[in-house]
Amino acid sequence: MKYSSTHAHPRPMAPRRRRPGHMAACLVAVLASVGIVRESVARGWVDEFQEVAKAASTACKGTALAECRTGLRRLSELTDGRPDFHCRLARVDAQLGATQAALEDLSLCVRAGLAFKDLATDHALDAVRALPGFAPVERESRRQAMPASNYDTHLALKDPNLIAEDLTYDARTRTYYVSSVHERKILRIGRDGVAEDFITTAQVRTWGVFALAVDPVRGVLWATTSAGPESPPFAPTDEGASAVVKLDLRSRALLGHFELEDGRHHGFGDVTLASDGALFVSDGIDGGVYRIAADARSGMQTIVAPGLLRSPQTPALIAGTTKLLIPDYTRGIAVGDLRGGDVAWLGHPPELALFGIDGLYLDGRTLIAIQNGTVPERVLVMTLDPTCTRITHWSAAVVNVPALGDPTHGVFVGREFYFIANSGWDRVKDDGSLAEDATARPAELWKLRVPRDSRGAPATCPRGSR
Repeated sequence: MKYSSTHAHPRPMAPRRRRPGHMAACLVAVLASVGIVRESVARGWVDEFQEVAKAASTACKGTALAECRTGLRRLSELTDGRPDFHCRLARVDAQLGATQAALEDLSLCVRAGLAFKDLATDHALDAVRALPGFAPVERESRRQAMPASNYDTHLALKDPNLIAEDLTYDARTRTYYVSSVHERKILRIGRDGVAEDFITTAQVRTWGVFALAVDPVRGVLWATTSAGPESPPFAPTDEGASAVVKLDLRSRALLGHFELEDGRHHGFGDVTLASDGALFVSDGIDGGVYRIAADARSGMQTIVAPGLLRSPQTPALIAGTTKLLIPDYTRGIAVGDLRGGDVAWLGHPPELALFGIDGLYLDGRTLIAIQNGTVPERVLVMTLDPTCTRITHWSAAVVNVPALGDPTHGVFVGREFYFIANSGWDRVKDDGSLAEDATARPAELWKLRVPRDSRGAPATCPRGSR
């Protein structure tokens, strides 16, 4: 779920919207080199992150470099070694005379493929450039700046003002459905590639439409809808309003409308559908993850309580287990336990940046992530280890391609993966309106051209990983 700047995803050092405070009895700091680390009751990292980020932002804007460095290192610890904090630490360490530490930070930043100032002209690194180990880092930086374009353009939507957010597919009718945040509707794309309105707000009252999930077995289309200035008309009284709707695929009738009546702001943005028809819903604003059974009789049941995650995005079920992979936009990929609501964190190589993930999709042991919170934005292809508790290999399949724009979500269609490129979110201004642009291009559907499970991984994670 991607918001306008009014509902901004937490970028590095950026404040988030207010969410309920949960003071922790303890805090578990985890390192990226370690595998899954459990956080059953600890809820403190979210609160501490916000406090430290605020203090570090003030220090880093001024001349308090020592305090800035302390804050950045703590933020890195709280987010499992997030490489972008090391990008910033490289410059701060260099200015403080810690040139070897700066070189190590810079190396991690560059290996992560994240944007950095021109290494040849950034005067903050003058002393670092004299070190013997700087030349390999500079070469790696040039390599990482090369484009990776392992995709084919599938089709382009005609309307550049949609703000296309999510994509789902009905294999029975070979039909795609695309959500529009700005125009508050759902598009249907048939076999002929022609897009038409499936549901508009005039037919079923919605705010901006975000996530979609089609259940062809039960003839249902699920959608999430949230109020915001990017989805006009917007009234301030609607701030924090959000719901999940259940629609009939044939008649397009509204079958159900689900909200949480707790008086708090919500942003139900991203979903995944289980084989039994249950829907898992993440709340990017309040931080909870919920389940709605196929029959929806029990309403929205809490899977992960607010406070353990800062901004959960598209969840992905590990088949044959009770585990749910949940990307947190600030920290990385959480592992939620459907039986008890515990949260752990997926292990990964130290140079792999896992923040800023909007869409996350699992097929066998191949994990695809769409990152629109990193610079540059990109699509990652990753491989889980045989126990499905750690990422062992990764690559950026699509990156440094200008036409990518702001990518959002995708869907597996058989053994292929399709995703939304150039969604239009980069045209949303601070007040939620769209910037006028006569040359604005419509969103496109791209097909990933990367072989999955190429390292001989089995089709599914072992049941022993339950």
